[in-house]
Amino acid sequence: MVGSLDDSDWKYPNVRSSLDYNSTIVIMFTSGTTGHPKGVEISHHNYISAALSYMQRVSLHPDWQQSMKGTGKDVNPIRVLGALGMHHILGQRSYSVIFPKLGVPLYLLCRPSVQDILNAVETYKISDAIIRSSMLTEIVKLFTCNLGEKLRSLRRVEASAAPMGQLTKTILEQIGVGRVTRVWGLTELGLITGHDMMACSPSESVGELHANFEGKVTDTSEPNRIVCRNTIGDIWIRAPSLSKGYYQNPEATSEAFGADGWFSTGDVGYVDNHGMWYIVDRKKDLIKVNGNHVAPTELEAVLLRHPKIMDAGIVGVAVYQDEGPRAYIVTAPESALSAAEVNNFMVDKIAPYKYLSGGISFIPSIPRNLSGKIIREQLREMAKMELGYSKGHYHGIRAVPAELASL
Repeated sequence: MVGSLDDSDWKYPNVRSSLDYNSTIVIMFTSGTTGHPKGVEISHHNYISAALSYMQRVSLHPDWQQSMKGTGKDVNPIRVLGALGMHHILGQRSYSVIFPKLGVPLYLLCRPSVQDILNAVETYKISDAIIRSSMLTEIVKLFTCNLGEKLRSLRRVEASAAPMGQLTKTILEQIGVGRVTRVWGLTELGLITGHDMMACSPSESVGELHANFEGKVTDTSEPNRIVCRNTIGDIWIRAPSLSKGYYQNPEATSEAFGADGWFSTGDVGYVDNHGMWYIVDRKKDLIKVNGNHVAPTELEAVLLRHPKIMDAGIVGVAVYQDEGPRAYIVTAPESALSAAEVNNFMVDKIAPYKYLSGGISFIPSIPRNLSGKIIREQLREMAKMELGYSKGHYHGIRAVPAELASL
């Protein structure tokens, strides 16, 4: 509609930016848990797209809506604790774009201890926290006294990295933390999944795909064949937030980035009938026992149910002519635990082929990177030293512990 004939020649001005939104804004490095870290080129478009997908989910909760509207209350209902570093893709985007845009108070901790986290929650009346799963397990097992009082203000926790275990989730929810959920993301894509802020979610699920994300699961031996729901396979994701590729690494880029926009995540998992996603493990970390795949994270989750086990890591080692899981265990302070006790604890909780046939080793701490992921290569190096590994052989040393052999 025009007001007069003089206005009929009016045109919208050209407001397009001269800047290329596909240009690189940042290069972030992958965790390198299954190989050398790779530099991921992330464009302006990728960065903002991932942030918008996350904001769309959290902004649906009434507490967050009240916070964003600025209702004039003296105390903001949302106070976020960021316990992930800026090197972490979720940490960087959350701290630099998402939470400032949503207008919520944000409290950052640089490489915090579990005591730092507890102090921050209690002092600043934190309502929402983003924390590594392993730190949640430490909190639950180290601070059993007055934990509910220390975490009284905490309403929601999103855990990153490895599974936290059902015991940790149950204890936190029993003391009053309303929602304890695990999310999934990759440096190449940003945060991929999350849980409905208003609904109950399966404990082991990483949630539903964020807005503008597509996912598929394919047969591990036939990449072009999509498997049925509830069937484990290779996970592929397509989204506007997918990065440009790996910096100066065309070989790795062509291997993971498909021509049709699908990205090979390197994770093995499945999606259920309700659209909830489950991550089994990194494909390269799976242990092949007598033709069966064993996921280290599954065994770690079972071990963490033991009250005397603070942390655990699993790797595959040579056992006779096969491969078997070897456990590295950190015991709780002032706790005595034997390999026989661990094996007996596992017997009725896992299938026999998943038994710790590679042995058990007790160590002071599990090597983890800054994102909280287990550095399994270091555990494999430990195994080589302990089992006499040299030039691809184990010198006939039996990795099967005597306690297990008698089961």
